[in-house]
Amino acid sequence: MAQGNLTAQASSLHADHEALEAFANEILATIVEGDRKRMPQAISALQAAVAAHLADEERELLPGYAKHDPHDAARIMEDHAGIRKALAELDLETDLHLLRAEAMRALLTALQAHAGREEAGMYRWATLPPPAPRLTTDHTSDRGDRS
Repeated sequence: MAQGNLTAQASSLHADHEALEAFANEILATIVEGDRKRMPQAISALQAAVAAHLADEERELLPGYAKHDPHDAARIMEDHAGIRKALAELDLETDLHLLRAEAMRALLTALQAHAGREEAGMYRWATLPPPAPRLTTDHTSDRGDRS
């Protein structure tokens, strides 16, 4: 992918982080207010939005970033798995009418920490200018021998 496309994708995904955090905070407020009727739809919508965001990162940024920093890319993938699991647990808790504000706060904290790591690593990498091409020198003469 061209560097300009990476930068645009990183910018779009950064905006997703802000929107997802705002959405999670709205859900938290709804839980605290005790409005349980809206929870199933809200949690499902959050789950779908986060899943789409993670899939975009995994498709658009992670393959290239893994070549740059395989250790951090692996950690991001582990985070993604943990976030998906936490969302599935919230969905189950919602279905069983057991969803508590503490669980939503824990997810929100995990999302914020994860976003911070991505911003400092993968997103920063995606917005850096590409490295200059390496110049090579040919040490052979026109005759093909090495002097």
